[in-house]
Amino acid sequence: MGTCSICKKDNVDTISGVCGDCIGKNRTKNSQNRRTVKIAVIIVICAVGLYNGLGYLANSDILQNTVSSISDKIPDTKTITNQVAKTAGTIMNASSSISQSVQSTTESLKPKPPSTKEELYQYALQVINKDRKSHGVAPVILSDTPSAQNHADDMLNTKYFSHWNTNGVKPYVTYTKLGGKGDVAENISYVEAHCLSGNCYFNSFDPFKQINGSEYRMMYDDAKSNWGHRDNIIDPNHTHVNLGISYDNERFYFVENFENNIVNWDNMQMIGNQLHLVGEMPSGKYLLVIRYNKLRYFLTQVPKF
Repeated sequence: MGTCSICKKDNVDTISGVCGDCIGKNRTKNSQNRRTVKIAVIIVICAVGLYNGLGYLANSDILQNTVSSISDKIPDTKTITNQVAKTAGTIMNASSSISQSVQSTTESLKPKPPSTKEELYQYALQVINKDRKSHGVAPVILSDTPSAQNHADDMLNTKYFSHWNTNGVKPYVTYTKLGGKGDVAENISYVEAHCLSGNCYFNSFDPFKQINGSEYRMMYDDAKSNWGHRDNIIDPNHTHVNLGISYDNERFYFVENFENNIVNWDNMQMIGNQLHLVGEMPSGKYLLVIRYNKLRYFLTQVPKF
C-alpha cells in the first residue's frame, strides 16, 4: 500500500509507485498512439503505390483490357429478363404452395359434419361383437327394426330415462309395433354434459367415444345392476341387435335392443280375440313365450313393481 506517483492517491496498491488505474490508462494511451502511427504509415504506403500504379497504367494497355474484361462479364438485357422471369416464377410457385397449405389448414379447423346414424350403428355393432367374441359368444347381426332408435329419440325429446316410453309401454311392445317378430331385451345408457345449460359447444359429444364408454360401463362396471346389462350383451341366444343413438349438446342416449329371432314367421294375425301364428322353427327344443300388455300406463303413472 502506498501513494501513486501519478494520481497521488493514498493507500492504494502500487507497482513501482504507480496504482493499477494509472497503469491501465497509460497502456490504453500508448496503444492508441501506436495504432495512429500504424494507420499513418499504411496511408503513406498506399498513396505511393497508387501513384506508381496509375503512372504505369497510363503508359500501357492494361487499363483498356481490364475495362473490356469487365464489360464482357456484364449480362445483356435478354439474360437479365430471363433471370427475372425465372425468379418471378419461383416466387409464384412458392406463393401458390403457401396458399394451398393455408387453405388445407383452414379446412382442417372447420367443424366436422356430424357422423351419420349408419356410421354410428356400424361402430356400435363392432364394439358389441368385440365384447361377445371375448366371451366366446357368436356375433349378432344388425337389425333394421327401429325400436331402439324410437326409444332413444323419445327419451331425448322428453328428457327422461326409463325402459318405459312416454306412451306407457315397455320395450317389447314398441319393438312389436314397429315390426319386430322375435324376443327383445333392452339396454339403455344416458350421459349428461358437464356444463351449464345453453353453454355447451355445438357437437360437444363425440358419439364414438360415448358409444365406447357406454358399452364399457355396461360390460365392466355394472355391479349396481347385478350385471344385467353385461349378461344381456353376451347372451348366446341373441341373433340380432337394433340400436338407438340420440343426442344434443346436453344429453347422450344409447339404446341396445337385442333380438332373438329363432322362428322364421310367415304370418302373425289377430282374428277376433285369437292370435294366429304361422312359422318355421329350426330343429331342437325351444320355449315359445308370448307377451302382452293388459293395461297401458302413461309416463307420469308408471306402476311400481
